[in-house]
Amino acid sequence: MGSSSGIAAFGGLANAMANREAANSEIASLLDEIEADKIEAADILERFEVNKFLTVQEGEAFKQEQIGAFIKSGVDIGTGSPLLTLEQTSSAIAREIEIAQMEAESEIKALETGIEGKKRSTSRLRGARDIRTFADILGGAGTAARARRFDSKSGSKTSNTGRSPAIGGRKRER
Repeated sequence: MGSSSGIAAFGGLANAMANREAANSEIASLLDEIEADKIEAADILERFEVNKFLTVQEGEAFKQEQIGAFIKSGVDIGTGSPLLTLEQTSSAIAREIEIAQMEAESEIKALETGIEGKKRSTSRLRGARDIRTFADILGGAGTAARARRFDSKSGSKTSNTGRSPAIGGRKRER
């Protein structure tokens, strides 16, 4: 194999390795993002549960304060406005929790959608990486074959020392 064809073949292989490494790096980055998104989704759910618990506790404490104030005032809490006030407080607490849950679910859904998109991108990158590697190797082989044909047509030969006659090597007769 002449030096031109060897360099071409090596260049194709080096290009394939570089492109493969770049694709692997991009895939690894997407996989890291997927893991971070999963952790963020779990954190959102955990925060919601903690906030739900605190909201229920605060709501119950507020209702107890209301009941205490009604009793101190001598108001019957079993009927009329006081009962309606307590029911409204319970309803407001439930509505606040429902809104917080919908917001958490929406954020988690957005993260899950992003995760699915990143998984599809990772899959496509793996396929493209493999095809590109194959194409780079074939391209290097094709370039090497053309270089070999060029070397044979121009009469250029490589000496045993690996130096081309055009750059100071001595042509040996066989």
